[in-house]
Amino acid sequence: MKQLAVDEATDAGQAALTEMSAEVLKISDTLNATLGPDDIAAADQHLRRAALVVENELREMKRPESDG
Repeated sequence: MKQLAVDEATDAGQAALTEMSAEVLKISDTLNATLGPDDIAAADQHLRRAALVVENELREMKRPESDG
């Protein structure tokens, strides 16, 4: 496997962040055009709750099982 130089890795990371930022902006624009402020607030709450559930599930998966 080829090892990247620091500059190459930084350039690749910066390019990925730029691309992700553009995609997030598209999603944000679509939501703002489609949903009203109350709908956006409700969606935000649902997504935050879902993220907490996923975080807790990941923590549970990493925790070693006890024998009793």
